Amino acid sequence: MPLSPGSRLGHYEIQSLRGAGGMGEVYRSRDVRLDRTVALKILPSHIAADPGFRQRFEREARSAAALSHPHICALYDVGEAPNPENQRGEPVQFLVMEYLEGETLAEALQRKPLSISEVLRTSIEIADAIDKAHRKGVVHRDLKPGNVMLTASGAKLLDFGLAKVQQPPFISAGMTATASAPLTDRGTVLGTPNYMAPEQVEGREADHRSDIFSLGAIIYEMTTGRRAFDGSSPASIMAAILDREPPPLTTLQPLASPMLDHLVARCLAKNPDDRWQSAGDVMRELQWIAQSPQSLAAASRSRPASRQRRWLIAAACAWAAIATVAAVVMAVRPRSLTPLPEQRLDITTPPTFDPFSVAISPDGTKVVFVAPSGNRPLLWLRYLNSTTAQPLAGTDSPQFPFWSPDSRSIGFGSSGSLKRIDLDGGSVRTLTNAPLFLGGAWNADGTILFVPNTNSNIFRVPDGGGDPIAVTPPVGPTGHHHFPHALPDGRHFLYYMVGTPETRGVYVAGVDGSSPRRLLDADGAAVYARGRLLFVRQGKLLAQRFDPSSATLDGPLSTVIDQIAVSGFAGANLLGLSASRDGIIAYRADAPPLSIRFGVNWVDRSGNVLESVKDTPVVPLNMSLSPDGRQLAMFVNGDVWLRELATGTSNRLTLDSAIDFPGVWSPDAKRIVFCSNRKGVFDLCAKDVTGAGGDELVLATPETKMPTDWSADGKYVLFRSLNSKTTFDIWALSTTDRKPFPVAVTPFEERDGQFSPDGKWLAYQSNESGRFEIWVRPFPAPGVNVKPDERWQLTADGGTQVRWGRDGKEIFYVTPAGKLMAMPVAIDVDGRAVSHGAAVTLFSVGVQPYGGGTVLPWYTVSRDGKRILTAIAPLPPATNPITLLLNWKP
Repeated sequence: MPLSPGSRLGHYEIQSLRGAGGMGEVYRSRDVRLDRTVALKILPSHIAADPGFRQRFEREARSAAALSHPHICALYDVGEAPNPENQRGEPVQFLVMEYLEGETLAEALQRKPLSISEVLRTSIEIADAIDKAHRKGVVHRDLKPGNVMLTASGAKLLDFGLAKVQQPPFISAGMTATASAPLTDRGTVLGTPNYMAPEQVEGREADHRSDIFSLGAIIYEMTTGRRAFDGSSPASIMAAILDREPPPLTTLQPLASPMLDHLVARCLAKNPDDRWQSAGDVMRELQWIAQSPQSLAAASRSRPASRQRRWLIAAACAWAAIATVAAVVMAVRPRSLTPLPEQRLDITTPPTFDPFSVAISPDGTKVVFVAPSGNRPLLWLRYLNSTTAQPLAGTDSPQFPFWSPDSRSIGFGSSGSLKRIDLDGGSVRTLTNAPLFLGGAWNADGTILFVPNTNSNIFRVPDGGGDPIAVTPPVGPTGHHHFPHALPDGRHFLYYMVGTPETRGVYVAGVDGSSPRRLLDADGAAVYARGRLLFVRQGKLLAQRFDPSSATLDGPLSTVIDQIAVSGFAGANLLGLSASRDGIIAYRADAPPLSIRFGVNWVDRSGNVLESVKDTPVVPLNMSLSPDGRQLAMFVNGDVWLRELATGTSNRLTLDSAIDFPGVWSPDAKRIVFCSNRKGVFDLCAKDVTGAGGDELVLATPETKMPTDWSADGKYVLFRSLNSKTTFDIWALSTTDRKPFPVAVTPFEERDGQFSPDGKWLAYQSNESGRFEIWVRPFPAPGVNVKPDERWQLTADGGTQVRWGRDGKEIFYVTPAGKLMAMPVAIDVDGRAVSHGAAVTLFSVGVQPYGGGTVLPWYTVSRDGKRILTAIAPLPPATNPITLLLNWKP
């Protein structure tokens, strides 16, 4: 009987049934002790009941558990527990394995044939895993496409070591099976006959060379789309394995090279002595074939619909594949006495609104970038020996990825947190809070340097998670630290400081917190490669000799790239730039789509421009429309400006040298509460819109604050507060006694709260579910806590920048893909519950909310809800490729 969701076997909680067969049932489960998702396999009772089985099972399981390899599914645990579905409590035997997202190779082959490049890549990964197992004395003995899982990080072999336990040393005369399913009767051969070696079919002792035969059968099927040995019954299949040779690869797949045909034929030799004698030899042969010009050309051809298309597509793909792999080969080959020519190779990516999130791995074999997948942005991974990129599941709304030193894990910011994904398994872990992530670097000592907030200094945290420790001094009102870059000595790092012309630039600092030192002026962060410091000035990538041990510059400047993407959006000075250890530079060249276009316009609900607000100061952000609709407060170059919409005149409201963000209007449109960092952190200040009376400090605390709304009755000002432990929280300030009180304070992020028109409800965004969604809760009186069930999640696919319609019957919000949505909402007659209808898309501005949330809102809604005032013009996604620069010469 299948186990029910919620039931437990020991400390493993069953979540859902993922598959079942003759060798048991597999469940997605949660290890409640370690809080991780696992795959739990229940072994059939008729097998587990065998007294001799348990001893063999545990012995072989220990061997399998000792295997640690990126392309082997890890075995975590072996256990026995009472069956929760059986009243007698009969014990069940189970395995606990790594949980993998993806599809089996068998499923992939049913869906579509693999390209030659995919065949070679997958075959190399399988051979590498088999070689590691054989060196540990573990033979699989049931290799088949159904035991190969294709994941975002590559192929994963399943059930290693278990087939050896289950394999009897003979074949039952009464064996029954189909050609597509494993044999499941005890006393029979367990596995699919199509992939058995001749010695297995004959009942002789099998060894590691039996796995090599099975591997050859798998490669044959991947290449041709047909099984090497097939038949209408198990007996006919076995006869084919013993007596016949499959047709050559090249007769079924003309794109396959004769070298691959030779390799597979030797794998499928009837006599084990005539086969390759180790999986390592097979892997090295496959790698040699993958690098040969003939295979490179064949790997990129396709099947077009017409003769002319066939020629054009084949030629283009062949050149692309040859160029890409040749680039990798040339990048890692030993340097000859004759300098290699400089080369530029383009990697086409899906259109993206975040062209600056690009990172090449330290070993120079992979590139990660951000692009949409469906309705949300994800990390995409491209192996440079492949012609395609794949999205990485679980990396919603990522920003600024960076690599671990061993090139096997990626760090990134997402939904207010610093996260990592391990390519060996695809698991995503949250390491610490990073409300507005602005770059990270993985240091050689096993720590991660990162910037958690826009006006923050740099912190370090263990790469397994923990409490962050500051490594650069606190920033002042005009200085921010961005985008650290680890240096090879593991003791120093670079970072970029946003500041005045005298203080901005590239700095070097120690991971031990030693005093930073300014190296040079630049327009963005720097990276180190091949003994040079690479940095940008006026859109050009420059290089200068740099000694990382002494952190000193020497020699003249030289231009490496004439044009590179740079953006000063939100003061972040973003660059599409990365470099590997050997000096392969990955970058995006500048292009018009990379420059965010600003312009204040009234648009209708479909995004059509109705009226332009002319002569607006440059980069108007954080707009706040006055309640009477006459004036617009906005952030321009560090100050609050007011714009009279009727007359077109603009006036600067704040005049100090600190950064002042406009906030919220009083209900009578006479005052504005804004935030300013003139004392180091952002405090709440107020000022009369006429400028009379000067600035008034309303609330000062040690935490950064930003006002988000003012209730219609004038009694409360909502603001978000950044706490070092709970990150962003929502607070309210009473305008009568000037006392703040908490509204939504949890371990998660709650921010950017908005009052309903009647002041009784609060809409806000929270990442409680794992990503930012829109929530609604009652607005409590001071000192009243909202019960956990007195809140409602309105969105399920991501949402930020929420606004109430003035009639209280509609909310607006922005999706992770940059679409403005409208959703009908209703409060029940008792005023105690919220319901909502389906959200509709109004229009897209093509700009992702910064940091998975929002720093500077870019729209506001008119009183009648029919017009939207937006500061960002609709923008097409960037389509220019990632360029790889190899063998560059300073």
